[in-house]
Amino acid sequence: MDDFLPIKEDLALIRTEKMTFKQYNSIHSYPVYNVQSFFNAINKLTYERVLIGGEVNNSFYNEEEVNFNFESKKTFSLNKSKKYLELIFNKNDFIKEFDLINQIYLLTEINDFFFLVLNPIKGKKYYDVLSEKVSVEIDGEHERILWFEYDATDIYVAS
Repeated sequence: MDDFLPIKEDLALIRTEKMTFKQYNSIHSYPVYNVQSFFNAINKLTYERVLIGGEVNNSFYNEEEVNFNFESKKTFSLNKSKKYLELIFNKNDFIKEFDLINQIYLLTEINDFFFLVLNPIKGKKYYDVLSEKVSVEIDGEHERILWFEYDATDIYVAS
């Protein structure tokens, strides 16, 4: 993916309604053309672990049907039809889960909200269930928070 070059973004011009910005150095975007370019992008980024958070329809995640190789999982009910799902993977296991990556991409194309945290800090809370927002507060040197533009056309990266 030779066109995987970051573009520095102005916070006033990007999707932020699900984000609370507290502490970060910069925000960049990367173009995403399809699920393969999304897969290539997350494969090229440097990280050891990834946290995936998303607001999902209750039918999206059925615990009996899940056989992903994740390190940890959390779910919180948001309302009768929606819940917050959080999964943590090591990079090698995450990259092997192309079906999950494909589902995330397809859901973001229809404007469902997902975010990723590269090198999440153990025990740190990234998503506030009450406000239904992600706290962008970069504490670790290699910690990055990623979220999608509407229709999954770009990935934003706060570092």
